[in-house]
Amino acid sequence: MAMPGRSVNPHDWVGEGGIFALSSRYEGFPNVLSEALAHGFAIATTRCDWGPEDLIEQGRSGLMVPVDDARAMAATLERLWGDEVLRLRLAQEGVNRAELFCQNAVLSRWEDVVRDVLDGRHTHEDPVIATG
Repeated sequence: MAMPGRSVNPHDWVGEGGIFALSSRYEGFPNVLSEALAHGFAIATTRCDWGPEDLIEQGRSGLMVPVDDARAMAATLERLWGDEVLRLRLAQEGVNRAELFCQNAVLSRWEDVVRDVLDGRHTHEDPVIATG
C-alpha cells in the first residue's frame, strides 16, 4: 500500500481503493467522505456532529473514533492497514452504503416527500428523508 500524496489527476489512482481518513472536528455533509465510500476506500473518520455519522455505519461501512483522539485514529489506521480482510469488507460495504446517497436515490426520496406533501400525507413532524 502506498501514500500517493499530491496528484494533478487523482482519478488516476482513486479507483485503486485503500484507506481514507477524515479527522474533522466539525462537518456538514462531507462530500469527500461520500466520494471515498463510492470509490471503495475503507473509512476511518472522527465521529463529529452530523456528517460522518449520517454516512457511516460503525463497524460495517467504516470505523469512527472520537473527535480529537489522535491515539484512537492512529490505532484505527494501523488496524485497517494491518487487516486486509477488514479493509476489503469495509470498502465493499461502503460502496453499498454510498448508493443510498447517489443522485438518483436522493432525488427519488425528495420526489416522494414532495408527492406526499402535495397529497396531504406529510406533516411537519415526519422526517424529510430516511437513509435506510
